[in-house]
Amino acid sequence: MIRFFQKRNICQEKIKDLIEQKENLLFLDYDGVVNTSGKDGVKIFNRNCIRHLNKLCKKYDFRIVVSSSWKHYYNYKSILYHAGLDPDIPIEGKTEDLKNREEEILKYVQEHPNLSDFLIIDDDFIPNMEGHLVQTMSDVGLDSKKYHEAITLFNRLKNGK
Repeated sequence: MIRFFQKRNICQEKIKDLIEQKENLLFLDYDGVVNTSGKDGVKIFNRNCIRHLNKLCKKYDFRIVVSSSWKHYYNYKSILYHAGLDPDIPIEGKTEDLKNREEEILKYVQEHPNLSDFLIIDDDFIPNMEGHLVQTMSDVGLDSKKYHEAITLFNRLKNGK
């Protein structure tokens, strides 16, 4: 009987841990972040940008939410994995199509109560999101400078500053 109650308490603790798990989300645009201009001006997936994305996601256990117009392709996830995203990094989903990216992200955040915090990486300015936004230059993408900016910003968010 004691064993039953011990197992029950362990199960309850595991359920409580699962319920209390908070997730970090990264809202990701493709073009201008990981898909940058090549030598002839044609956009290509940039291996260095993908490498920085992988490091950032692993460092903070980010789950990716695609906010890019690439979300309209049925294979938007496999495109990113094929470009070099680490297969252990989950792509949770995509934002809904609304009036603008700000509204799409806000709605997603409001609908996910287990969200700990979030970061946005985009080459476009997103009004009212400055405290969460790392804005890249579309021809450079998520380079080393922007990678370190993302770390600084997310550390500030986590520490409530």
